[in-house]
Amino acid sequence: MAVPVANGARPRLSITKGRRTVALRVTRLRRSVLIEIRRCTMDDYNAITAAMDEFWDDDRTLPLHHALLVHEFGDTAFVAAERDRVMAYLFGFLSQINAAGYVHLVAVRDGHRRRGLARKLYGRFAEVASARACQELKAIVIPENTASLAFHSALGFAGGVVPNYSGPGKDRFVLHKPL
Repeated sequence: MAVPVANGARPRLSITKGRRTVALRVTRLRRSVLIEIRRCTMDDYNAITAAMDEFWDDDRTLPLHHALLVHEFGDTAFVAAERDRVMAYLFGFLSQINAAGYVHLVAVRDGHRRRGLARKLYGRFAEVASARACQELKAIVIPENTASLAFHSALGFAGGVVPNYSGPGKDRFVLHKPL
């Protein structure tokens, strides 16, 4: 029988039965949480931009968050929400130049990372992109963002550094994944 334990601790208990002592490990019960993957609304967008430090540790990416990503590309802007609270989001759009779905931003709120939320959002985006005849997904990553590079590699993205991709002296990894 599992017993809930505060703060996720996993203490060991000893129970004596006659002359025998049996060691038991008490495990924390995981609560079942429904995470909904859905289109991003303006209320979601406003909540995201108001809590930038919970997604990015600071507000350095705030200038990359444009309301037009919801207004004009809302079919490819998704959130992972728990009881109407955004836990993760992905803002993307479909390229007008080639048959690619471009992921502009993806982030997961502190305390909810490493639960597969970004992977699920990418999966939903890939479904939409594929249904609209895209042949690949594309993501752009700054060379210093090793965590993002590792994440994209684990998803099956590959690519390399393109010098001056974002302007003079602004090299970027340009990553692709076939659909």
